[in-house]
Amino acid sequence: MFHIRAEIVVSKNDDSREIEIILAKRAIEKFIDDSYPDKNMGNTSCEVLASKIWNFLSAEYGTVEMGVTVLEDNENGSTYSNIGA
Repeated sequence: MFHIRAEIVVSKNDDSREIEIILAKRAIEKFIDDSYPDKNMGNTSCEVLASKIWNFLSAEYGTVEMGVTVLEDNENGSTYSNIGA
């Protein structure tokens, strides 16, 4: 079982922030459902899944700073990020 954590840097700290976090979460869930409709990820690695989700978010939200961490069984995993780059 994969556990996914996405971090998206927002520049505003009020109600007019440019990205609604719950909508980003739902978009990730839909992306995964669309990419793996039978819920079988086969031999997909944490690194590959993190990269795919990051690229999806980048296409959705542009050049914001963000990171995606994918953990297998909530222990070992990989992070794909441009935060602080």
